[in-house]
Amino acid sequence: MVKKNKKDLSEVNIDLSYLQDISNGSNKFMIEMIDIFLKHTPGYFEEIRLAIQEKDWATVANVAHKIGPSISFMGIDAAKDNIIEIERKAITLERLEEIEVDFNYLQNLSIQFFAKLETIKRTLQDKA
Repeated sequence: MVKKNKKDLSEVNIDLSYLQDISNGSNKFMIEMIDIFLKHTPGYFEEIRLAIQEKDWATVANVAHKIGPSISFMGIDAAKDNIIEIERKAITLERLEEIEVDFNYLQNLSIQFFAKLETIKRTLQDKA
């Protein structure tokens, strides 16, 4: 299980260095990528939430696998480790009782990283 505590939630770090590298300094491209992430990720989280309720571990694993690269792309290491752990448990069918706890942590963490990404996006828009 991924280590979780209140301190973790207040210290969400976002490292957009990879996104900056591939954007070649284009704020417009970075804004577009952040927008796509902010638009689609909440829906994926909802899919995972429903699949957990239904104990549909294959769907949990598939959706976690789908959003893992996006979380990595955005440089959200705490969330990346968490989604990888959720996917692993759903695939191996081990420690299934921990998936809901892990996911609840991820949802709480997402409040922080969505807000930070919105702030970053506004800063980029101001520079554009």
